[in-house]
Amino acid sequence: EHGGGVAIYIKDHLKYSIIESEYDIEQLWIKLKSKGTVLVIGVVYNPHRRFYDTFLSGLYNSLLENSILSENLLVLGDFNIDYSDILQKPTSELMSLCESFNLKQLIEIPTHSASTIDLILCSKTITVVDSGIMGASRIADHESIFCTINYSHSKPKQVIKRYRNLKSINIDQFNSDLRSIPWNN
Repeated sequence: EHGGGVAIYIKDHLKYSIIESEYDIEQLWIKLKSKGTVLVIGVVYNPHRRFYDTFLSGLYNSLLENSILSENLLVLGDFNIDYSDILQKPTSELMSLCESFNLKQLIEIPTHSASTIDLILCSKTITVVDSGIMGASRIADHESIFCTINYSHSKPKQVIKRYRNLKSINIDQFNSDLRSIPWNN
């Protein structure tokens, strides 16, 4: 049974590639590369009815493959494992997985009712400027999560567009301008 799916929105000027994944969990991974730094970002979703061991096994294998690409990993999504309930087996296994890959969990506030199930796992090599929840969502029963990290990327090229106001165009001047352009170059 599948859930709602996952997505990543990326600004046009960022250079990225999609990383294919073989494991039977809802996930999407990308690799961002800029100024010699590689950042691997994954979005995951664990549907309520999915057995957590299948999810954690798939996540482990994906992290294992992606940690070869970069030491800078960022994984976020609805894990449906309450990170604040440390006495539960799924939580302790997720914490162990985080330790294995040198990841820290950033969200400390409940995101769905009284549970912290929407998580951001981040490599300890990444400088986190801010993280948390964005406040009440009107489109979901979960809080929206965010993090801000230091990541140096290339600035988009500035595009200068010139245009003529065609309502007040001087046709003779326009034709003169066209004749003065060296079209052979």
